[in-house]
Amino acid sequence: MNDRKITVDGSLVGNAIAGDHSTIKMGKNSSINSGKENDPVQEYSQLEDLINKLKAVIIAIPEIQQEDKKEAIKELESISKIEQHPKNEQLKKSGKKSLRFLKGLISELPTATQLVEECHKLLSAIVSLLGF
Repeated sequence: MNDRKITVDGSLVGNAIAGDHSTIKMGKNSSINSGKENDPVQEYSQLEDLINKLKAVIIAIPEIQQEDKKEAIKELESISKIEQHPKNEQLKKSGKKSLRFLKGLISELPTATQLVEECHKLLSAIVSLLGF
């Protein structure tokens, strides 16, 4: 990465061209951040990807009963709605219940399998992304 530093005394007027995830500081209380860390489309895409991976892993675990697999998929669909409506408190509450169900389901499985470990990782990533 190439660090470039420009120092300006006084006023600065003009355009700044910077790549992704760049920060330009312009004094004590001002800065421009072109980062995409909080891009809602990207976060939604990440959440959907994690949910789809977790669905696939849950379906692949033979120790989970068919009825529980169906319920797990239903709960994952409930979680995916949270990102579409982030201010909806009822969806957040429902999502938290869904996460508790999934954690309980996964905790009942033998911990030695790679699929169960993958479930734990994916579920943790989903919780982190949602900020719970």
